[in-house]
Amino acid sequence: MRTNPSFTAATNRTRTQRRLKRVVGLLIVALALVAGLSVPASPRAGSELTSGRELVIRRDLQYGVAGGERLLLDAYLVPGQAARPAVVFVHGGGFRAGDKAFVAPGQQPFTAIGTALAARGFAVFAINYRLAPRFRFPAAEHDVLAAVGWVRSHAHTLGVDPGRIALFGASAGANLAALAATDREGALGRGTRVRAVVSWSGPMDLASFYAGHSFVSGYLGCMPSDCPRRYLDASPVSHVDRSDPPFLLANGSAEIVPLAQAQVMARHLGAAHVAHELIVVPGSRHAGEYATQVWRSTVRFLAQHLGP
Repeated sequence: MRTNPSFTAATNRTRTQRRLKRVVGLLIVALALVAGLSVPASPRAGSELTSGRELVIRRDLQYGVAGGERLLLDAYLVPGQAARPAVVFVHGGGFRAGDKAFVAPGQQPFTAIGTALAARGFAVFAINYRLAPRFRFPAAEHDVLAAVGWVRSHAHTLGVDPGRIALFGASAGANLAALAATDREGALGRGTRVRAVVSWSGPMDLASFYAGHSFVSGYLGCMPSDCPRRYLDASPVSHVDRSDPPFLLANGSAEIVPLAQAQVMARHLGAAHVAHELIVVPGSRHAGEYATQVWRSTVRFLAQHLGP
């Protein structure tokens, strides 16, 4: 029997495509396992997530323009469900590097975390923001606030409950998340205010943090001795009051961000009677490097303060 060359070529292409899909799926699962997260399915757009629902990842949505820069975010959404609580993630990178695709430079892709949070009932938004030294404080904080406002104003379209939004940051992104949450007043769940904050290794007092990390002067444009007020303004500990949302603070015991940074923030929150938790992770792992150890606590905290 003669073989149709066109049919054979098409069959080979189909087999190749299937193999590639399997390889990509295995790679994504491997990344998730490395991150220590239980991701229920491949996070590519349109793939099955849970209970017949499909995860849609929308890349590079524009949430604003500032300083001539387009401000972009990635959205992890499960369409067709009731309005979900939202988590806005702010990446790390010393205020001068990083991207929404990663937890922090040199750490795992954010896709695993975004997918895992979406599987647990959250709408997730990973944002980019303006970086130093081209853009100095308070540009990045303003971008975080703009992202919260954008999610809230587009809540109906995005399937988000506008009254249930949290900020989640890693490293420098945790500083920005905490600052955006404390540097404003008013009812939580309105305007740019949020219901909860998660900080993985966030510097909270930049004047004391500067002693070992001089790159902070590139972000603020001066040394602490030259502009002490600017360092205070950029430090979440300076803005805590009793109107602030609950905080989850995680920090390594011997990492690049001293444990004292989380401890002093916890003291300020306690003095203001703001609900908070402090998780100390033994060792030198930083931010996303200890994701496995704090993941369940992070999800539980978000569920507790945003609702199911």
